[in-house]
Amino acid sequence: MAELLEFITFILFGLWAALMVFAWVRFERLPHGKLLYIFAWCWPFMLFEDLLRLTGNIPWLTPLVGAFYFVPVLLMVGIVLMVYPRLMAKPLRWRSAMWAGVGIIVVCQIPILILSNSDKLLLLTQQPNGQPLANLPIYLAYWLSGLFILAMGVKLVEVMQVYQRTLSEQVVDVSYYQVPAIVGLTATLVGIGFAAIILTTIVAFDFIQFGYWQTTIHFSYAAVFLLVLILLLEKRRYSPMPFDLERLDSRQGDERILREVLARAEKTMIDRKAYKVIGLRIKQLADAAEVDPTNLAVASHRLLNRNFRAFVYHYRLEYAKKVLMRSDTKVSSVARRLGFHSEKFLSDMFVKYIEVMGVKNSSEFDDPLDGPLDNPFTDPTPNIRAPDTAAKE
Repeated sequence: MAELLEFITFILFGLWAALMVFAWVRFERLPHGKLLYIFAWCWPFMLFEDLLRLTGNIPWLTPLVGAFYFVPVLLMVGIVLMVYPRLMAKPLRWRSAMWAGVGIIVVCQIPILILSNSDKLLLLTQQPNGQPLANLPIYLAYWLSGLFILAMGVKLVEVMQVYQRTLSEQVVDVSYYQVPAIVGLTATLVGIGFAAIILTTIVAFDFIQFGYWQTTIHFSYAAVFLLVLILLLEKRRYSPMPFDLERLDSRQGDERILREVLARAEKTMIDRKAYKVIGLRIKQLADAAEVDPTNLAVASHRLLNRNFRAFVYHYRLEYAKKVLMRSDTKVSSVARRLGFHSEKFLSDMFVKYIEVMGVKNSSEFDDPLDGPLDNPFTDPTPNIRAPDTAAKE
């Protein structure tokens, strides 16, 4: 068992060292670079007691036994603070509750910290089993840590699911903004938190004898937290949800205002050729048109029966149709120019689009891009700022 733990520790710390190098390199280029670097430094302390067990008891470090049980909760707070602002524009309302959780675990550690060095050495050589009253501070720290990680993880997964569900309402090129990997890892942390609660309970009441239960929890947390931190090194695009979801779902609004908002958005779309901006966000278009993003999203649904993605695709497909009918440009070139995944994807979209247009009265769909043909490779850059990468958000 010791050899396996040594091997796993070697792998984890090798990955952590690589994480620290890349975190330093991207310190200024990631929107959460400073937080990532700070919380990454905290990661090794999760394995502090296990390192002491593997390297042999180091007398001058023995007083620190029991000092770092709060670190998993602290890292969970860090992940929420790094991820939430990338997904939601509205402020995080449960920030104080998260820090309170860290404080509660620190308080639980106090009885352990004041133990004698001989008692702490005993904790290192033999992980506690049974005796729920005598070992209550230890069990309580692990049980509450699991509970707080479970609660924060569930909340963050809910936020990420809302973000994923509303991407078509706020961005055109959805694939650039999806975050499926971090959703899965956060859900894994939820599972580990729940398992830690169960394992701590059954060990505390001596339902089973498991001599490595603390080590199992430590390494499970350490592995998944490390993967999340590595994933957050990725430079990617984010689109913090800029609108009121309740208003969007209800589709409510003054129709006169909605028509004015839509007219201004359509004029901006054409004048600035915003449909050519790969990764265009509703917030970008709304800011350029000087309208409210929620009103724009509601107007698109109420007046056009389209989400934002379909709203922009209408202009992209009209532009693609115009280019392909009036020039010798290849379909694949137009597809790349407009951010479509492939020539086949653009062709399939065309078929569906023409079918929809065919059942409508042509007078209802005047060509919104009617005018001289633009060269798709020499057009000036659209007068809307292209979406930044995560490093520039």
